[in-house]
Amino acid sequence: MEKVTLNFQYSKKEYIDAFRLYLFQSKIIRKFDFILIGILSMIEVLLLLWSGISIYSIVTGIILGFYCLLFTIMYYYQPGNVYKHNPKLRQTYQLIFFPDKILFKTNGVSSDLKWDIYHEILSSDRFYFLIQSKQVFTILPKRALTNKSDVKNFEKMIAHNHITLKNFA
Repeated sequence: MEKVTLNFQYSKKEYIDAFRLYLFQSKIIRKFDFILIGILSMIEVLLLLWSGISIYSIVTGIILGFYCLLFTIMYYYQPGNVYKHNPKLRQTYQLIFFPDKILFKTNGVSSDLKWDIYHEILSSDRFYFLIQSKQVFTILPKRALTNKSDVKNFEKMIAHNHITLKNFA
Protein backbone atom coordinates (compact mmCIF):
# COMPACT_ATOMS: atom_id res chain seq x y z
CA MET A 1 0.00 0.00 0.00
CA GLU A 2 1.26 3.42 -0.91
CA LYS A 3 0.89 6.41 1.37
CA VAL A 4 -1.96 8.79 0.61
CA THR A 5 -1.44 12.52 1.06
CA LEU A 6 -4.37 14.91 1.43
CA ASN A 7 -4.09 18.69 1.40
CA PHE A 8 -7.23 20.71 1.97
CA GLN A 9 -8.84 23.67 3.65
CA TYR A 10 -12.49 23.69 4.67
CA SER A 11 -14.76 26.39 3.31
CA LYS A 12 -17.38 27.56 5.79
CA LYS A 13 -20.21 26.13 3.67
CA GLU A 14 -18.43 22.80 3.22
CA TYR A 15 -17.79 22.43 6.95
CA ILE A 16 -21.37 23.35 7.85
CA ASP A 17 -22.77 20.94 5.23
CA ALA A 18 -20.58 18.12 6.57
CA PHE A 19 -21.46 18.87 10.20
CA ARG A 20 -25.20 18.86 9.44
CA LEU A 21 -24.91 15.64 7.46
CA TYR A 22 -23.10 14.04 10.40
CA LEU A 23 -25.87 15.13 12.80
CA PHE A 24 -28.33 13.01 10.82
CA GLN A 25 -26.06 10.08 10.00
CA SER A 26 -24.91 9.68 13.59
CA LYS A 27 -28.54 9.84 14.72
CA ILE A 28 -27.92 12.86 16.94
CA ILE A 29 -30.89 14.29 15.04
CA ARG A 30 -33.32 11.56 13.95
CA LYS A 31 -36.32 11.37 11.64
CA PHE A 32 -38.33 10.68 14.78
CA ASP A 33 -37.54 14.23 15.94
CA PHE A 34 -39.38 15.65 12.93
CA ILE A 35 -42.30 13.28 13.48
CA LEU A 36 -42.46 14.32 17.14
CA ILE A 37 -42.48 18.02 16.22
CA GLY A 38 -45.28 17.36 13.72
CA ILE A 39 -47.35 15.41 16.24
CA LEU A 40 -46.83 18.01 18.97
CA SER A 41 -47.81 20.76 16.52
CA MET A 42 -51.04 18.94 15.60
CA ILE A 43 -51.85 18.32 19.28
CA GLU A 44 -51.20 21.98 20.06
CA VAL A 45 -53.51 23.16 17.26
CA LEU A 46 -56.25 20.72 18.31
CA LEU A 47 -55.96 21.72 21.96
CA LEU A 48 -56.22 25.40 21.06
CA LEU A 49 -59.24 24.78 18.82
CA TRP A 50 -61.11 22.59 21.30
CA SER A 51 -60.34 24.15 24.63
CA GLY A 52 -58.68 27.47 23.90
CA ILE A 53 -55.83 28.45 26.12
CA SER A 54 -55.64 25.80 28.82
CA ILE A 55 -53.00 24.25 31.01
CA TYR A 56 -52.64 21.42 28.46
CA SER A 57 -52.15 23.76 25.50
CA ILE A 58 -49.64 25.82 27.49
CA VAL A 59 -47.62 22.74 28.53
CA THR A 60 -47.72 21.30 25.00
CA GLY A 61 -46.70 24.70 23.59
CA ILE A 62 -43.76 24.94 25.99
CA ILE A 63 -42.58 21.41 25.11
CA LEU A 64 -42.99 22.13 21.39
CA GLY A 65 -41.16 25.45 21.70
CA PHE A 66 -38.31 23.86 23.64
CA TYR A 67 -37.97 21.05 21.11
CA CYS A 68 -37.99 23.49 18.16
CA LEU A 69 -35.44 25.71 19.89
CA LEU A 70 -33.16 22.74 20.60
CA PHE A 71 -33.39 21.57 16.97
CA THR A 72 -32.71 25.10 15.68
CA ILE A 73 -29.63 25.48 17.86
CA MET A 74 -28.23 22.05 16.95
CA TYR A 75 -28.90 22.22 13.21
CA TYR A 76 -28.65 25.90 12.30
CA TYR A 77 -26.58 27.64 14.96
CA GLN A 78 -24.05 25.08 16.23
CA PRO A 79 -22.27 24.14 12.95
CA GLY A 80 -21.57 27.77 12.00
CA ASN A 81 -20.64 28.65 15.56
CA VAL A 82 -18.12 25.79 15.75
CA TYR A 83 -16.54 26.97 12.48
CA LYS A 84 -16.53 30.62 13.58
CA HIS A 85 -14.91 30.00 16.97
CA ASN A 86 -12.33 27.42 15.91
CA PRO A 87 -9.64 29.16 13.85
CA LYS A 88 -7.92 25.82 13.21
CA LEU A 89 -10.82 24.88 10.92
CA ARG A 90 -9.78 27.68 8.56
CA GLN A 91 -6.17 26.48 8.30
CA THR A 92 -4.75 24.27 5.59
CA TYR A 93 -4.61 20.62 6.63
CA GLN A 94 -2.18 18.01 5.45
CA LEU A 95 -2.91 14.41 6.33
CA ILE A 96 -0.58 11.64 5.26
CA PHE A 97 -2.02 8.17 5.61
CA PHE A 98 0.41 5.29 6.01
CA PRO A 99 -0.61 1.66 6.57
CA ASP A 100 0.33 1.88 10.27
CA LYS A 101 -0.20 5.56 11.17
CA ILE A 102 -1.62 8.91 10.17
CA LEU A 103 0.49 12.06 10.10
CA PHE A 104 -1.71 15.08 10.80
CA LYS A 105 -0.27 18.55 10.07
CA THR A 106 -1.62 22.08 10.35
CA ASN A 107 0.14 25.39 10.91
CA GLY A 108 2.56 24.76 13.76
CA VAL A 109 1.13 21.36 14.74
CA SER A 110 2.26 17.92 13.66
CA SER A 111 0.88 14.73 15.20
CA ASP A 112 1.39 11.04 14.60
CA LEU A 113 -1.86 9.17 15.16
CA LYS A 114 -2.50 5.47 15.28
CA TRP A 115 -5.31 4.16 13.15
CA ASP A 116 -6.91 2.52 16.19
CA ILE A 117 -8.14 5.86 17.57
CA TYR A 118 -10.85 5.57 14.92
CA HIS A 119 -13.44 2.85 15.39
CA GLU A 120 -15.54 3.58 12.31
CA ILE A 121 -15.43 5.57 9.09
CA LEU A 122 -18.59 6.87 7.43
CA SER A 123 -18.56 7.71 3.74
CA SER A 124 -20.93 9.98 1.82
CA ASP A 125 -20.69 11.25 -1.72
CA ARG A 126 -18.67 14.31 -0.54
CA PHE A 127 -17.00 13.36 2.75
CA TYR A 128 -15.35 10.72 4.88
CA PHE A 129 -16.06 10.98 8.60
CA LEU A 130 -13.36 9.39 10.76
CA ILE A 131 -15.18 8.59 14.00
CA GLN A 132 -13.46 8.47 17.39
CA SER A 133 -16.68 8.74 19.40
CA LYS A 134 -20.19 10.00 18.70
CA GLN A 135 -19.18 13.63 19.30
CA VAL A 136 -15.52 13.44 18.16
CA PHE A 137 -14.83 13.01 14.48
CA THR A 138 -12.62 14.23 11.66
CA ILE A 139 -14.13 15.35 8.37
CA LEU A 140 -12.20 14.55 5.19
CA PRO A 141 -13.56 16.14 2.02
CA LYS A 142 -13.39 13.61 -0.81
CA ARG A 143 -12.28 16.38 -3.16
CA ALA A 144 -8.88 16.14 -1.40
CA LEU A 145 -8.43 12.63 -2.79
CA THR A 146 -7.19 13.69 -6.19
CA ASN A 147 -7.38 10.39 -8.08
CA LYS A 148 -8.92 6.92 -7.97
CA SER A 149 -5.70 5.26 -6.80
CA ASP A 150 -5.70 7.52 -3.71
CA VAL A 151 -9.27 6.46 -2.93
CA LYS A 152 -8.40 2.80 -3.47
CA ASN A 153 -5.25 2.99 -1.29
CA PHE A 154 -7.08 4.92 1.43
CA GLU A 155 -9.89 2.34 1.58
CA LYS A 156 -7.31 -0.50 1.57
CA MET A 157 -5.67 1.08 4.63
CA ILE A 158 -9.04 1.29 6.35
CA ALA A 159 -9.62 -2.42 5.75
CA HIS A 160 -6.01 -3.27 6.70
CA ASN A 161 -6.57 -1.58 10.08
CA HIS A 162 -9.86 -3.43 10.66
CA ILE A 163 -11.96 -0.26 10.74
CA THR A 164 -15.57 -0.48 9.63
CA LEU A 165 -16.36 1.60 6.54
CA LYS A 166 -20.05 2.43 6.16
CA ASN A 167 -21.54 4.20 3.17
CA PHE A 168 -24.55 6.48 3.36
CA ALA A 169 -26.29 8.86 0.98
